[in-house]
Amino acid sequence: MKKTFTKILSLTMMFTILISACKKDNNVKPDPVPPKKEDKPAFNGTIDGKSFKLDKSQVKNTFYSTDGDAIKSNLTDITLDGSSSMKFFIADMKAGQVDITKKAGTSFNPGTPGVKIQANGTSPVLQTYIVYNNAGNAYYAFSGFIKMTIDEDGSFSMEWNLTFKDAAGREFTSTGSVFYAGYKTTIKPKSDIVDPTPVAATPTIENIAPTSGRAGDVISITGTNFSTTMADNVVKINGVDATIVSATATKVEVKAPANGTTGKISVKVKNSETKEGPTFTYVPAATLTAISVSHGKVGDVITLTGTNFSTVTTENEVKFGTKTAAVKSATATQLTVEVPQGVETGNITIKVKGYDVTPANGLDVKFTIDVIVVDPPVNVGAKGQAARISSGPYDFGNRAVDSKGNLYVVDENQQLVKMDYNGNVLKTFSKTEINFVTINSYKCIGLTNDQNGVVHALLYLSTWPNGQVKTYMATISSQDLVTKEFETYLYDQSIKGMEVDSKGQYYVLSENFNTPDILKVKKEATAEKYIQGGTGGAFGGRGAYAMDIDGNDNLYVVAYVKGKYTTDVPTQAAIYKIAPDATITPVISQYANGYKDGAIAEAQFNDIRSIAVSNLDLYVSDNGNFRIRKIATRTGEVTTIGGNGKEFTNGQPLYTGPLLGVNMNGSWGLLLDSKNGAIYSFRSSVQKFVF
Repeated sequence: MKKTFTKILSLTMMFTILISACKKDNNVKPDPVPPKKEDKPAFNGTIDGKSFKLDKSQVKNTFYSTDGDAIKSNLTDITLDGSSSMKFFIADMKAGQVDITKKAGTSFNPGTPGVKIQANGTSPVLQTYIVYNNAGNAYYAFSGFIKMTIDEDGSFSMEWNLTFKDAAGREFTSTGSVFYAGYKTTIKPKSDIVDPTPVAATPTIENIAPTSGRAGDVISITGTNFSTTMADNVVKINGVDATIVSATATKVEVKAPANGTTGKISVKVKNSETKEGPTFTYVPAATLTAISVSHGKVGDVITLTGTNFSTVTTENEVKFGTKTAAVKSATATQLTVEVPQGVETGNITIKVKGYDVTPANGLDVKFTIDVIVVDPPVNVGAKGQAARISSGPYDFGNRAVDSKGNLYVVDENQQLVKMDYNGNVLKTFSKTEINFVTINSYKCIGLTNDQNGVVHALLYLSTWPNGQVKTYMATISSQDLVTKEFETYLYDQSIKGMEVDSKGQYYVLSENFNTPDILKVKKEATAEKYIQGGTGGAFGGRGAYAMDIDGNDNLYVVAYVKGKYTTDVPTQAAIYKIAPDATITPVISQYANGYKDGAIAEAQFNDIRSIAVSNLDLYVSDNGNFRIRKIATRTGEVTTIGGNGKEFTNGQPLYTGPLLGVNMNGSWGLLLDSKNGAIYSFRSSVQKFVF
């Protein structure tokens, strides 16, 4: 009985629970009705910063299928707005992800060349492409992916994340989705597929001529697969477009662009692959800025300064008038050339790699051939005799002698004076005789002669009407004609000596600001420091004081322990030889004070003040010993050639007589006339020694 009651109780509880559950079900809401797929936006995406949400009316779809071809294709064409559209061509229409790549052989276009669909079998594999057209400009996707979902009800969903690029290289990234229901509604055979940009045949470049030139030059490019329509050929030089001049299937001619630079030539025909060829080298325009000398003789070597010369000597052509000169050396900024045989006075012209060189504005390119008159030796006086020829005073550092034995000196007013070998004044040059520029006044601050007896003067001019100061190097002919060589821009009036070498280069001994340096002066250039003197300089702390030059362009310099001359002049000096390559060699580095001839190492001097040089011997003024001494470079022997060791005064006026028998008033400057066998000593007067 107890078990029966328990069963009845259990059944009752279960029934109660079932009734409660039924009551709860009566309160459950029905499931929502899912939206139809046709109600989804057909296109939803962001393109180049613009958002679009479009319905099916703006989307068209074409499904491509050919019997016997298992690969199906699909084209979805979307009209975005009045000026832009988008096409998705899926080469193999199936579910999954498609990775986008650029069109083979081109920079950004899709497709494959010559798409043809076979009647039977499988067509060639096509390439998926996506293009965005905006206002006539096409952007093709070249990277990213498309994820395709295909439903059994005949719809597909396509999501994308793509990067696009146009022909100019502009890029943007786009994301979005496309849904299309009934994508097989419009079906066409695959033979209707059109490659939007079929690839043209790749051109070849076999040769270019010339391989170098300037902007505007016509370059001929020979090869294959060029278009006879000029606009279809795109030629670039190092990335810069070149203008097409003419075109055939095997040759294209272009003009080198004005803004081009050296680099490879490339050719592209329509939308073909870009083919690179040889390098075209731009030849920069060369200029001529300076000519070292404006005159000279056959065989002289002169320097031409400028820009963009060829470093290959044979690529530089220099002419004097109609005669071609031999180019001795070449850098990008300098040419050294030899004045050719048969040349006459005329203009210097230059070609670099066949191109004319333009002279700088105002540069005088006329080169005058010196007419060298070989004057016979002059009897300047009895051999072995000395004589006082002038009372002076004259600048003992700047003096010259011409081919006729006439002397040129600078007086105490810095005026140029010409006298004969007996001291008779022939002429004092006035400002009116310096007629290549109008001047108020002048000073002669430098004076020398070359190996041919041509006199050269450095003139410091105050010009008219504004009083501007200018300095010119000038030559003085035997007829007293003063001719401008070039403007020097050297305004130093503390010049203690000047020399000129066989190349027409000038060396100036300057004491400006108490700095005893040797300057080199070239045509149309400021003076440059050639050799530094004084403390830390090339002469062991000595300052250059006097100098002369020999026929081989070796400079000889007298250098003092102290630099500039003062009333406290040291008596210890040294003599140095400076070769044309600026190598410095001591001739006499030190000596004992006194008087002694013999070997250089044993010779004694007392205050060497000046030097004069022939090709074989050196002559020095031994001022403290009142003598002129000769140093034979071949033997190293020192001898005395003039003076008896006594100073002439009012009580001792013995200044005329045998070379070794005359008194001297000291000697602060020497001038050698090696042609006529005389040497002139300068201090407060001028004394002549004929040997």
